[in-house]
Amino acid sequence: MYALPQATPRYDLELEPVSLVRSGHAEFQLSALPTDNLLAMLCVNDPTPQKMAAIEHAGVLVTMTLVDHESARTSVKRGYLAADWSPTPESWNEAPADFEGVWFRPDRHSEYTLTVDVELDHPPVTPPVVNATPHVRGGGFGTH
Repeated sequence: MYALPQATPRYDLELEPVSLVRSGHAEFQLSALPTDNLLAMLCVNDPTPQKMAAIEHAGVLVTMTLVDHESARTSVKRGYLAADWSPTPESWNEAPADFEGVWFRPDRHSEYTLTVDVELDHPPVTPPVVNATPHVRGGGFGTH
């Protein structure tokens, strides 16, 4: 019997979690990033069917904005989180995420601002705790 190795990104910067069931804005300053292809993405913390149903019912619209201060270039990804969205940090192993975020290749000397804005079409009256952690990951993949 053979086991296939699990692929993992070479770089994975885990940022502070944000709520997915309350409207909000989070801002992160990034610098000294590796000069490889990277992806800024969201991963639901401890996804359960109940949490995913709460996301679906609330109509969660996420906007990720990445500003490169060196070039003054801005990249934006905006979309609704859907029930079939792959919510885990390992989602790229299973199926592409509907909301995968912003791809970029940093210059080592650039500084970036990553913002995550959450808007709700139907805010819950008593929101459950549903957080997502922004990640910046990539740089090729290794196995373990």
